[in-house]
Amino acid sequence: MAKRIAQRVIFVGQAPNRANGKPFGRSYSATRLASLLGISFEMMHEKYELTNLLSQYTGRGGSDYPRGDAFPLQEARDKAAELRSSLKTGSRLVLLGRGVSQAFSHQGDWFEWTEQGGLLLASCPHPSGVSKWWHVDGNRKQAERFLGRL
Repeated sequence: MAKRIAQRVIFVGQAPNRANGKPFGRSYSATRLASLLGISFEMMHEKYELTNLLSQYTGRGGSDYPRGDAFPLQEARDKAAELRSSLKTGSRLVLLGRGVSQAFSHQGDWFEWTEQGGLLLASCPHPSGVSKWWHVDGNRKQAERFLGRL
């Protein structure tokens, strides 16, 4: 696969939402991400590259994921390796959620850029309403500061 040049920051999500099956389609999570970036939903789609590791919604998580969606980690790791191999050195990826971060074996703290195999990676809590992180005072401001600098 030929290396491509990333002109923009790439946001990497888990999978399309269950409502419409589109990557970063109009959903609570995508709308919240645009709000955190300080831009409209439409502008987010124009300004950033948006992709998901999985091509379809994987369903509710059951007992292994009592508050969220199922996330087949090995499949996600395989897709992360494919994506990684297609990117130019220096590409910047914002990994949305702990599952996506695990798929990339990213160990950094939230909103901390780290270099991994020639890529710059930063993790952000998943912007869904499921994540308890968003319910702690000051966390939204922290996310807005990081994302606003992109």
